[in-house]
Amino acid sequence: MRGSASSQRGTLTSQTFIRLNFLEAKGVKMEPLLALVVLFVSQILMGCGTSVDAASAELQVSGDQTFEYWVERGDEYLSMGMYNESIASFERALEVNPENAIAWNDKGFALISRGEYNESISHFDRAIEIDPDNDVAWNNKGFALMSLGRYDESLQCFNTSLEIDPEDAVTWNNKGSALLSLERYEESLDCFEKSIMINSLYVNPWISRNRAFLALEEKKKQTSN
Repeated sequence: MRGSASSQRGTLTSQTFIRLNFLEAKGVKMEPLLALVVLFVSQILMGCGTSVDAASAELQVSGDQTFEYWVERGDEYLSMGMYNESIASFERALEVNPENAIAWNDKGFALISRGEYNESISHFDRAIEIDPDNDVAWNNKGFALMSLGRYDESLQCFNTSLEIDPEDAVTWNNKGSALLSLERYEESLDCFEKSIMINSLYVNPWISRNRAFLALEEKKKQTSN
């Protein structure tokens, strides 16, 4: 997954953050001002009575559909946090085209969103087998491994993802988080700094950088005593 939702949500709704995190995971690159527009438009739409139930009813369509149709339905369900429906749609897409890396990655991301990290890894592996240069799948696999406490393995995935796309702020943040968990504080700080340089409006590395800095200061105090 392209980063995890921040716990510092302020006045924004959880649905709004689901949409933003979904865009990150899909590899959508947005300018900062455009990202803010997406936030406010999402809030306006939800305030005008747009509900998950209404959207669900609209998406319930029967009959044979194209691969693109089922991927789009899965993405829309995923953006609303409707993971079971999303997974079912991606499965329908894979029935039509079982050799599509995007659908395998997207289903894996939906599984991550349900906390099914082990199962998600096999989906990312399949996506990578089909498309070895899929940096999103490499990052998502790294996130799943990191969530399971397999930090060294996750670092290998993040490094591969960054070799493909070295300008991805989310992957730099994830790599920093893995290094932080391994108590490699100075290296983690470098990663968070790179993430901030790429996207200064991305909140997670600012928070994580502070954690890494405090942990490093504490380590220095213990060493000097």
